[in-house]
Amino acid sequence: EISIVGVAARLTLAPDRDVIDTARIALNAVAPRPLRAPDAERILTGHPLTSELVDEAADLAAAVTDPISDVRASAEFRRHLTRVMVRQALAQCWQQLTETR
Repeated sequence: EISIVGVAARLTLAPDRDVIDTARIALNAVAPRPLRAPDAERILTGHPLTSELVDEAADLAAAVTDPISDVRASAEFRRHLTRVMVRQALAQCWQQLTETR
């Protein structure tokens, strides 16, 4: 199968476990090659995860994409799906990290 959009996220917490120490967001099928979202990663670092911060990171991640339109999805839909999937990935990371407290 060929992906419409692929997203992977990784968060690590600072020693005090209240803020994000490092953030990594990788995107696939939204540009000629897989890429990272460095601006989104940067705004997450040093802050607790809030819904506003997640929305901003998702928008920044979508901004680095350069998707094509093809029979599977339009470029506009791929950008939209990138935002949705980044939000979901970050929420899942945060949930897993906070459950281990």
